[in-house]
Amino acid sequence: MDKIGSKYGLTNIDAWGKDKDGNKLHYQWDNLVISPSNLPALHNQFRGPEGRPYRVKTRKGEWKSRIVVEKGQRAEYIKLVQSHVGRWKAKWAYAAWRLGDEFPAWIARHFDYVSRKAPFTAKLEGPNQFIEFGSSGVNFRKDIGMGRFYEFRRR
Repeated sequence: MDKIGSKYGLTNIDAWGKDKDGNKLHYQWDNLVISPSNLPALHNQFRGPEGRPYRVKTRKGEWKSRIVVEKGQRAEYIKLVQSHVGRWKAKWAYAAWRLGDEFPAWIARHFDYVSRKAPFTAKLEGPNQFIEFGSSGVNFRKDIGMGRFYEFRRR
């Protein structure tokens, strides 16, 4: 990778080389990352509206990628990103959990964090029953405005 970076630069690389078996390989890389500190900005740059990066389709003999890093450089960043998986769903699930529902560990592990940021009130007796919940988290208000509601049923 150092050879490619020094010859073609760190962005918009379009080069030909050989794979480990000696076959021709077309490199099409948008970004060659030297420092892992650049990963969060690049990762966010290529995310779609649902928060996931779009996939890049390749054919045999091609190596297309938006972000290329040296082996071992991205492991710490992946670990950080994976630690957040389930946090958004936990914001919604927290109220149902407080009412007795159960959730998988990848969601439930965030309830302690969510409980510090999510108001919850439930009055389930009498004529004026209600459940009120919310979150100060990013995009919670936007999700409500977009009609992203989830139905929770007591078991």
